[in-house]
Amino acid sequence: MSTLSTDAAVFDDTDVVELHEQLRAVADSWLERDNAKLRPVQRSSIRTLDYEYRLIGADWPARSSGIVEASRMVVTRSSPIPSRPTHWRKGTSDAPSSGSSSG
Repeated sequence: MSTLSTDAAVFDDTDVVELHEQLRAVADSWLERDNAKLRPVQRSSIRTLDYEYRLIGADWPARSSGIVEASRMVVTRSSPIPSRPTHWRKGTSDAPSSGSSSG
């Protein structure tokens, strides 16, 4: 949920491009890590992730060198979204039924 005013611009074009570059780098890292344990024929070219990101002020982090970075969007968390629920196991009561049931 955004804490910014609904009438304020949240992103400008530069922010969008920079955030996209960060998100792409994170996604590429996840994909590389996941594919490393697979045979070439099993490797994927996509990975669905859930991201959290936030606007960081120019005063963070406080560096001992005195260098101050501009305010910016940063990825604060990423986690993979499974392509199908992994808790469903064939033959268990929580697995979706295949076909219709009579009743």
